[in-house]
Amino acid sequence: MQLQKICSLLMEGFQGIYTAISARFVEPDKDLLTFVKLAGDVAGRAPPAKPVQRLRDIVQLYLACHGVLPLFSQFFAEVIPVSGATSSSGVGPLKTMCRAMEKVMFRADGDCGNADCVLDVVRGALVFDDMASFVRCLAYIDNMPTVKVHRVKDRFSNPSDGGWRDCMLNISFADDPNRVICEVQLIHQKLMLARKGMAGHDDYVTYRSAIELQEAVAARTAKQTSVSAVGGGGTAAAGSTPTHDDEDDDDVVGSGGSLSRRMSILRKRLKVVAHRQLGENKSSPTASAGTPRASGLAFGAGVDILSTDIVHL
Repeated sequence: MQLQKICSLLMEGFQGIYTAISARFVEPDKDLLTFVKLAGDVAGRAPPAKPVQRLRDIVQLYLACHGVLPLFSQFFAEVIPVSGATSSSGVGPLKTMCRAMEKVMFRADGDCGNADCVLDVVRGALVFDDMASFVRCLAYIDNMPTVKVHRVKDRFSNPSDGGWRDCMLNISFADDPNRVICEVQLIHQKLMLARKGMAGHDDYVTYRSAIELQEAVAARTAKQTSVSAVGGGGTAAAGSTPTHDDEDDDDVVGSGGSLSRRMSILRKRLKVVAHRQLGENKSSPTASAGTPRASGLAFGAGVDILSTDIVHL
């Protein structure tokens, strides 16, 4: 409850700032309604279901994300000059594996370990001074023959809980064999400057992870209660043998045994991938940090750190 109160206070502060900036610089822009209509049209042509990655294994997903980076960078190089995006636009670093693992392990649907929900490992931002540039950008992307738009989230019409406004696209590339889903944010320059200037945003990101864990626990507990009620057995008596669903609950809320088991299995798989990459790159022992060889080793180190952190939650 304390974490939720802290997050609520932070979000209230953000709401006031973002709403004031939007009222001053975004809402008076005559091209805002044109963009909102275009975003709705593009969203209407996208698949109705929320997109998921084809790859469920987080190691394989990160290797595929590394592979799609050249296409994503080429996409930005093409779109930026056409749309008039500012110099602060560009491709960001891959999402940290620790944060991706939080999403994977804290899934509220109980499918812990399945990485198909992580859609922003590959991400970037296009920043604009006016809404006319937003219109040019989205219209251009919508007509790119090698780009598929899977989802459009118009947060100018529906701001986030913290009052943040932008337009988020999930896209993939026809030339990518894995069809990795990437994230592109279309952001107003004034809102971006405000977010960068608020130190509290970093605090919110930290608390958000803990809130996600609480939500996952609540969802899994509610699901287990529902299953027990339907089965007519109620809650398990003290000392009784736990059901399969009880064991699944331990993945998130137990003493750490089941989660530690999952992390141990994941570490072993990471080592296998890392050794395979090492073997495939023996001819290039000085591979740079961006190569799959180095990435495999980085994955192992990241999971070792994450597993230690999770056990002490």
